[in-house]
Order: sequence, then C-alpha cells, then structure tokens
Amino acid sequence: MTYDKVIKQILFLIVSAIIIGVGINFIRSNSIPLIAKELPIVYQLPINSGESVLIGITTERARLLHENGIVFVDAREPEYYHEGHIAGAWNISSPLELAFKLDSLQGKTGPIVTYCGETNCGSSEDMAYTLQEMGFTKLYIYMGGWLDWVKAGLPVE
Repeated sequence: MTYDKVIKQILFLIVSAIIIGVGINFIRSNSIPLIAKELPIVYQLPINSGESVLIGITTERARLLHENGIVFVDAREPEYYHEGHIAGAWNISSPLELAFKLDSLQGKTGPIVTYCGETNCGSSEDMAYTLQEMGFTKLYIYMGGWLDWVKAGLPVE
C-alpha cells in the first residue's frame, strides 16, 4: 500500500465521520447547535419572576440587582479579583464549592449575577451555564463586566 493511498483512506474516513455526525445531529430532536446562539440581553425583568432565566443584563440592570442585595459572582481569576472587584462579589474558583455556598445561602432559585473582566470575556457565561447544569434557575450574566462597572463609577472593593 502506498503512502498516497493511506492518506486518501484517512481523509475519506474523516470526511465520512463528519458527514455522519452532522447528519445525525440534524435529525436528532435535541441537536447541538452548529453556531452558538447569542445570549439575549434584557433591560426590564422582574427580579422575583417565577420563571427560570439565563440572560445577559446591562450595567443599569446590574446596578439595580446589586442595590437589591443580589449575589454577584466574579468569574475572573483570583489575582484579578484581589486587584479589585464589585463590592460584595464572591470569587470561588471551584464550581462545587460555589454551588454549595450559594445553595446553603439562598437555595437554587435565588438570583445570581455572574461577571468577568469585560464584554468579550466568556468566563461569566461559562460559570452561569455550569451553575444552570447544577440546578440553579435565576442566572443573570452582566455583559459589561468589571470594566464597565468601574467606568460607571459603581461600588468596588
């Protein structure tokens, strides 16, 4: 068997696997999206609504939630958290430890705001999705993050 023939067979197997995988994903009822959906950002939402939520929020909405004593979780690395963070925010890198602390404080239905450094940082979304998988139902992702919070002159520590 020649080297060219082996390469062609490998490429054929890879292409076949991709086509089969995409085809099966397409016909499944709970398929995985090929392109991630953009997280909706809300401007008005009652804090105590009975619905399960996982949405992005603006600086103004984050400020209102903060003033209402809602738990803020900083998804940045601890060294950035120690350089400065939203007043009263938590920074717990272990998802299990964070879930235990949140659950014991307010249960799984209490509202939680996650944030990270800036608009394009995905850590806050990752943390929110992890908390959702653990059963938490009221998750708000502050899309502006630490930089917008500071720029707005809001309380920091």
